[in-house]
Amino acid sequence: MLNETTFIGVDLAWQGNTNHTGIAVARGGALIAVSSGITSFADVVRFIVAHSTANTVVAVDAPLVIANETGRRFCETLVSRKFGARHASAHSSNLTLYPGGGPAQLVAMLAEHGFKHDLDLDLARGREGRWIFEVYPHPAQVVLFDLPKIIRYKKGRAEEKRRGLEILRRYLSEALPAGDPAMMPGAVGADLLHENLASLGGQALKHHEDLLDAWFCAYLALYLWTWGSERNEMLGDLASGYIVVPTAPLHPKAGGAADRSDLIVPPGTRVVANSNVNIVETGREQAAGAVGVIVRAPSDGQEKYRVRFTDASEASLARGGFMILKTMKESGLHEAALGRDIDWQEFVIYRCVVGSRAYGLDDDQSDFDRRGFFLPPADVQWSLFGVPEQLENEATQETYWELGKFIRLALKANPNILECLYTPLVEHASPLSEELMSMRSSFLSKLTYQTYNGYVLSQFKRLEQDLRTRGAIKWKHAMHLVRLLLSGITILREGYVPVRADAHRERLLAIKHGELTWEDVDMWRLELHREFDGAFETTRLPEQPDFDRANAFLVKARRSMVQP
Repeated sequence: MLNETTFIGVDLAWQGNTNHTGIAVARGGALIAVSSGITSFADVVRFIVAHSTANTVVAVDAPLVIANETGRRFCETLVSRKFGARHASAHSSNLTLYPGGGPAQLVAMLAEHGFKHDLDLDLARGREGRWIFEVYPHPAQVVLFDLPKIIRYKKGRAEEKRRGLEILRRYLSEALPAGDPAMMPGAVGADLLHENLASLGGQALKHHEDLLDAWFCAYLALYLWTWGSERNEMLGDLASGYIVVPTAPLHPKAGGAADRSDLIVPPGTRVVANSNVNIVETGREQAAGAVGVIVRAPSDGQEKYRVRFTDASEASLARGGFMILKTMKESGLHEAALGRDIDWQEFVIYRCVVGSRAYGLDDDQSDFDRRGFFLPPADVQWSLFGVPEQLENEATQETYWELGKFIRLALKANPNILECLYTPLVEHASPLSEELMSMRSSFLSKLTYQTYNGYVLSQFKRLEQDLRTRGAIKWKHAMHLVRLLLSGITILREGYVPVRADAHRERLLAIKHGELTWEDVDMWRLELHREFDGAFETTRLPEQPDFDRANAFLVKARRSMVQP
């Protein structure tokens, strides 16, 4: 039966007809086909149908049921509650964000080709026919691979993404073949694994990421078909939306490779020595409990990690020779705090979109960067465990600050925070949030000049150094620095924070695409610094923001959360 069933994983582009979708097909226990060049839902369906057999299971990383007009689906709340501490919260989806159901349209389109969307976990094991279901790779990865938090390969600098993708590739090529069920890379997977990540950048790197995600989704299809409800759970329901997540780490197949989870500890991770460590070069010892940082990770399970200690001495340690510092700390009070059944996302009272899409500088590959703030109940705020200052989810590109932290940053003229107060793309705002928006000018002061100017000056120095030492710079970063100067000038002159960059859009995009020379960019930057200086001399903004008004609002907001 296994050899007759096809398993397809779809890393669906939620914005149909624009971004690219990754698809992977497995049959007979191995990967047999992939594609990352598909954009429209119609083409996605055509590819799936072309590679399907009479028995085909499709796992889709996208919301297949969206019934809520605003906010987020209950299943997304459940995922965030269960996996938020491991940075695997879920994206928010609703009919306002995705009119007409967005990705959910795929269900009706595939139904025309005999695919059913009627998941019952108790009947999934060995189920025949064609059927589809929804998955989310990040929580599935932390469960199957038994990780303390997600593998970071979605966001950050290209080099950081490459490191994360290399870790993911090791799991796909080593953990999945050793798992139960097993999935081999096959010739198609081998070609993916042989691609040189160092040579990939931009869209090529994104396409590679899409294919690896699709590969993993194909495995989730095989995993559900193999184990059904015994090792999977359905968070949510078919009416309001659901996400299927494995419930236990991968079980090695009898006679298979040993667990090699040590391969996922990347360079830069702080660790603690489990026993005394001899430093060969000096003959001295580092005592058990010494803290160090991994400077080189092994290429396979037979090699050792290179660890540098606080006195700059180094030693080679096997995986059993150290603990991850964060894991060691997660005990006692910290462990109790993490164990609280709290979905912090429920307390988000303001959510907006910032970044390129808010600036009007976006393209088909631009992320949706969501920001905002949250206000927890007073008994949670006052508890022994306190509240986090910031909720950050790399997987969903979301960051929310605790209200007090948000206000303090706004008073310091933090550009990211001020743009949250002025962005035109607001997805959710409670009455308290609207009150804060009405007093947003209270946060504007002459501090804007020091904050914006100082940041741009320091960052341009780094860009100049990159140009001298590497012969290249990050043009997108240069674009945003120039945009920040333009924004600062308007704040001082007109007393508001401009978010849209329409007036300078073409010139800014020319910087982003490397179409201007460094000399031209630097000349514009110096010209804007002079304008900024002039605006500072004539601005009507106060020396400092209105601390008293901001404090009064914060006290009022926190008092409103006291439960009788």
